[in-house]
Amino acid sequence: MAIHVNEAAELLMFVALIAASVVVVRYTRRRVKELPEEDKKMGRPLYAYAVGTAFMGLASLANFVAATQLESGSLEYRLGVVYSYAILTLLAPTLISMAALIVLGRTHFIVPVLSASLAIGVLWVARWLGNPLEVRDAAGDVSSVLYIPAVLLFGYILVKARKPTSLGLLFLVISYPLYRLTIWPLSLGPLNLSITVVGLRLLAPAIVAVAFYFRDIGISFELFAYAICYALVAVYLSSIIATPIGDLIQETSLTLVVLAATLGWSTAAYTYGKWRKSRSRPTLALVLFFALSAWSYVLDVMWTIGVLPDIRWYYASVYLSMISLMFFNLSAFFALEWKAPVLLPVAVIVPGILYMSTAYPQDPHLLPYFAVMMALTGTVQLVIPLVLYLYLWQRMRKALLPAASKPLLLAMGAVVLFLAMMTASGISNPIAGVLIFAAYTAWWLAVSGWAEGFTKWWYARTAKPKAPLGGL
Repeated sequence: MAIHVNEAAELLMFVALIAASVVVVRYTRRRVKELPEEDKKMGRPLYAYAVGTAFMGLASLANFVAATQLESGSLEYRLGVVYSYAILTLLAPTLISMAALIVLGRTHFIVPVLSASLAIGVLWVARWLGNPLEVRDAAGDVSSVLYIPAVLLFGYILVKARKPTSLGLLFLVISYPLYRLTIWPLSLGPLNLSITVVGLRLLAPAIVAVAFYFRDIGISFELFAYAICYALVAVYLSSIIATPIGDLIQETSLTLVVLAATLGWSTAAYTYGKWRKSRSRPTLALVLFFALSAWSYVLDVMWTIGVLPDIRWYYASVYLSMISLMFFNLSAFFALEWKAPVLLPVAVIVPGILYMSTAYPQDPHLLPYFAVMMALTGTVQLVIPLVLYLYLWQRMRKALLPAASKPLLLAMGAVVLFLAMMTASGISNPIAGVLIFAAYTAWWLAVSGWAEGFTKWWYARTAKPKAPLGGL
């Protein structure tokens, strides 16, 4: 049976929530080992939160099963699935609120809160016993209300602690009631913004996992960028589960493009971490390039598969693509410390944006010479950084400077992306998908320094020692 994207996303929520609970447990066990015996009980609230998160994951799995099989099977089977969902979705906010009370030292409120939450949930759901669909909706509604105490408590903890882990804990508990309140109203709008709420909900457990996995990440763009990597893939897979394309070749190509965008976001996060320490303009320009180009490809994929069918999303995708390549150009100029021609990348994209905008709100492909204009703009935007980074590579290589492979790989990525742009059928072409993924892989190797480290290791392993003078 056909299901909505938000229902298909429940399966990916199950995976993310279980992973987040495992990360929280591992973090807690590691920290508890460092504490003296009398302080080991300080890990109890995080253990309770992890169990509540696991219950949220199991509830998402039960909700996915209910959404896909609610109209099939015996009545006993359907009621069993729905009742499992109802029990799990009522226990999760109760356990999470209990964890917050332990953190705040208000353990005497645990029994009243636990009793009141379960009583409200059971009394509300009991009104619809016997009707699987009504029980599922009623449990989801009352559960979103039961999260309110947890939202208030963890909001207070975040204000006091100001740590990324506190932000992750709050973001997770606030995502579910926000999702329940906004998913259907936003789906009725002209742009069907419900997909953004699905993405935010999938982002929440990823933020928890990233915050508890990386100790020194801080509350910054880096935290959200790493979490977005999972959310992008999860939203795409949810869309494919809900409305399969049917063409295996096209699905493979689009999957590669989404993976390339994910790699772009992770590269942006890593580069941002380097920029926070160096504050250099070339690094910041690369951060903006990787982030905006990744968003461009995500919007293009979602428009292609019909999740975001409005033509305005295609306009946004093309605009972001041109603006991101502008920052790629600027990064090359900044790296060479050339200040005079920095307005050239801006001048290159203005004609293309203005020409495309004349067709709005119609399909821009109806414009005469639209393909030629986009091809010329893209070619110029990739040739300029290609030449500049090759020139920088030559200078660094002759000067025997470290990290000389970085500009070379940035230039290679530009070449590969140019070849992808020249393929027919755009991102639906598997050749384009492979090339786009290869381009972002080259850029990741350049920015991460992994290629430079591998080169040094290879030379150390393969270089032959020089013979002593005189052959002795």
